[in-house]
Amino acid sequence: MLVRHHSRVFSWIFLKVLILGSISFAASTPAARNPKSASYVSTPADSRRQILEYCRTSCENNASKPRYPYRATFEKALAGDFRALDTVFTNESYHTNDMEWDLIPWHILHVIGDVRYASFILSHPARERVPFLALQDPYAVSVTQQAAFERYFRQKFPRTYSMWMRY
Repeated sequence: MLVRHHSRVFSWIFLKVLILGSISFAASTPAARNPKSASYVSTPADSRRQILEYCRTSCENNASKPRYPYRATFEKALAGDFRALDTVFTNESYHTNDMEWDLIPWHILHVIGDVRYASFILSHPARERVPFLALQDPYAVSVTQQAAFERYFRQKFPRTYSMWMRY
């Protein structure tokens, strides 16, 4: 009888240590300690730098791409110009359709803001909106960060988030 009691106590203690250890580990990750260090958090200035670096390396310095006014078009897009945004999203020469490109729409959202980005999405018929809502490549947000990412997205960009949730 005493052995069974000790066995239950040991199991209970083990379970508590396991749960508390898991909570401590999750709380000790860089993103949990400092949400600003999470891969999805960016300032408009940092996002702008990321986009222009992408423009330089993946478009302007890519010998396989035609010579277009990439920087001028990206600059207009970052000012919220809908025609330039359409070009950046729909003209294959302005993106690479790879993991680098996957983060560019997210950075554009950070630069032009929720109201302008949502207005740009709504300026298109519903059937054409999916590419504009491909925000934040799922590989860039780990499973453990998903809830924090969605909370950040919902709070910082509520209009765009509500459309993103529908698609």
